[in-house]
Amino acid sequence: MLILVRDARPATVDWVRTATQGAIRGIEHRVHRGPMRFHSLPVGAGAEINEEPFPRDSGFALCLQGGPSVTPLLSAPSGASWLRQSAGPGQGLEVWSALHFLPPDHVIGKEREIEGRLDTILPLLAFLRRMHGKACWHNAHRHLGIVIDDPLLVPRYGCLDFPALLASARRVGLHVTLAFIPWNAPRTRVEEAAPFREQPDIFSL
Repeated sequence: MLILVRDARPATVDWVRTATQGAIRGIEHRVHRGPMRFHSLPVGAGAEINEEPFPRDSGFALCLQGGPSVTPLLSAPSGASWLRQSAGPGQGLEVWSALHFLPPDHVIGKEREIEGRLDTILPLLAFLRRMHGKACWHNAHRHLGIVIDDPLLVPRYGCLDFPALLASARRVGLHVTLAFIPWNAPRTRVEEAAPFREQPDIFSL
């Protein structure tokens, strides 16, 4: 279970303290400066980013004060904002504190929306990936795809033998994306490009 804490009101602090049976002792507003780091994320749910520093915008943060029975999952110089109860009756319970967070259905239009604010979305994504990864995070069928930049649409381009690649792709279920640039358009013959356009299940232009 993941509990999201949005404020540090006394009633909220009391509720969280009760829900975690004292494992979370307090919640404080603090001024945040410096990078944040993820810790103890399991394989398959974010382990690849453990201990990597991520920039975070300066500003106020909501920090959790945990006892000896909790493990920090996300922390910064200002304090921890994501903790997991590692012992006791509530073992496995997670508490994430965030003054702001991105709703799961929010469409990110610009990278800047999350740069410096990864703590507003990554804890939720990591939790969902761990809880539901087998059901909805990964496609039930594995697919392989490659991208080839700027080739001429000819049967053989340098070391690339496109008829042989087509045969291999059909055999192993490979999809090939060809990045076609306008500069190559006047150098392309319609009859040589036709086989690429006639195999849309294998080639994408």
